[in-house]
Amino acid sequence: MNVVSIPHREPFLFVPGAGQGDAHGYVVAARFSADNPYLADGTADPIVPRTFVLEALAQASAVLAHQSFEATQSGVLALLKDAEFFGDVRCSDMVTMQVKHHRTFAKLWWYAAKAVRRDNGGETVIATAQIVVAHLGAA
Repeated sequence: MNVVSIPHREPFLFVPGAGQGDAHGYVVAARFSADNPYLADGTADPIVPRTFVLEALAQASAVLAHQSFEATQSGVLALLKDAEFFGDVRCSDMVTMQVKHHRTFAKLWWYAAKAVRRDNGGETVIATAQIVVAHLGAA
């Protein structure tokens, strides 16, 4: 899968690499850099704002949505709901965005998304959200 399908660029591109998956699910590593001017807070390892974690979940959902549509079709973020946070993310953390297609209703594609931090010996869910992408049709 290719992230060229989303319009985001630095410093707000948080899922810049290729991920793994198919039309039903997608996993991609998120990148939060202490070099990002919006994250710099004077510490060596700043806490990532929760809005950036939600943005990374939305970006991963957009990539999956784009892969689900035909090449000539596009979509936009329509809704983010039921977001919950269970911890913080620091720039040095290894975090993946895991997105699964939940359902489709008319031109709305629903995704269950979660941010997962790899810890020593395991994984910790940091955030979950429902993300809806509206299908626009021909680009």
